[in-house]
This record gives sequence, structure tokens and C-alpha cells, in this order.
Amino acid sequence: MDSFELPPGFVLPSQQRAREVDAQLLFTRRTIHIVYFAAILIGGGLFLTHLTRRTALIAPIDANFHAFMIGLGVFVGILTAAVANDAWKIGIGVSERRPQPRGLYALFSLLALVAICGIGGDYVAGLLVEWRAFHGIAPPAQDAMFTIVERHRSRTGAWIELEAAPGLRFSAACGDAIYASVADGERVILPVETGRGGVQRVLLPARTSELRRV
Repeated sequence: MDSFELPPGFVLPSQQRAREVDAQLLFTRRTIHIVYFAAILIGGGLFLTHLTRRTALIAPIDANFHAFMIGLGVFVGILTAAVANDAWKIGIGVSERRPQPRGLYALFSLLALVAICGIGGDYVAGLLVEWRAFHGIAPPAQDAMFTIVERHRSRTGAWIELEAAPGLRFSAACGDAIYASVADGERVILPVETGRGGVQRVLLPARTSELRRV
């Protein structure tokens, strides 16, 4: 039986389409997959940290460092948005029920991704300041009185805004039980730790039974 050989340079239609798509990509497919899964791991880790964190910095962090971290987050967001745009082109995150975003929807989705990364940079800035101030030490806690200025909910959970002194306010994540058991204007006593450089953080109770009211 005579063997059949494909003519030189012959490519299947599916291969031709894949080559055409690859020519439009800013990143290689391997880079896209690495960034995609890294974003899932980092985002999941930060979200888990947010859910389990029971501390909050009292005073604002250094403005220059804060701005740098937000800017870094935005820069990472721009790169991630470019990778996400390429990922849609090769079918990642796309299905029959969820078609590839196009037009204004795609633009707003990418801008939202950049904004989320900027918020992530803001959150990581606080984590880094707290880690530098308290890593490896166990300072004694001192009780301090705080006023609950406001309670609010967001997609990330329940929050309370505390006032340590006139003009010194900060927000802290709290569980649903704590959120439901306190009221605006109520005064509570919470332990405060002082770490390196005079950085202070408040320790939030995990259960309503640990909450001390004035």
C-alpha cells in the first residue's frame, strides 16, 4: 500500500487558527497560565487572611510607603489586565455560558481588575507594616477604650469604624456576631499592643463573650 504524505508546509485549520491567535498575544501561553494561577493563589491567600485577621493598625501608615504600595498594586493590575485580555483570547475563563468579554464590558472588567489590585496594594501595605512591627515579638497588651463610630457591610464582610481619640479613626474587620452585638456610639475596651517603632495595633475579639463594654 502506498503511503500518503502531507505536502510540505501543510497545517490543519485548527493549527492555523491557533497560530493566528498566538500572533495577537502579548504574552506566551505558558506565561499566561503561570500568571493566571498565581493570581488565584495570591488573591485567595489575601482573602483568607482578611477572613481570619483579628488585628487592626490604629494610626495611619507612612504616606509615602502607602502611596508606593498602592501604585505598585495598580502597576501589577495593569500587567494582570493585559494577561487577562490574552487569557480570554485563548479561552481561559471563557465558555458557552460566559462568552469572551468585548467592547465596554471588557474595558470595565479590566479597569475593575486594576482597581482591585490597587486595593490589594493598600491592604498589603498594612500587612507589611504590621509584620515588621510585631514579627517575632510578643509585647504586653494594655487595655484602651474605643468608641464605635459606625458599622457597615461590604462585599468583603462586616466592618466597624473605631475612634481611639478625637480625629483618630480607623476601620477594622469584624465577624457577623460582633457586628450584630454592638451599636453606633457604644464604647468598648480592647487590648492594644505596641511594637517596633511605636506601631500600635488593636486586638479584636473573635466571640461576643470576649467583648467588654463600658
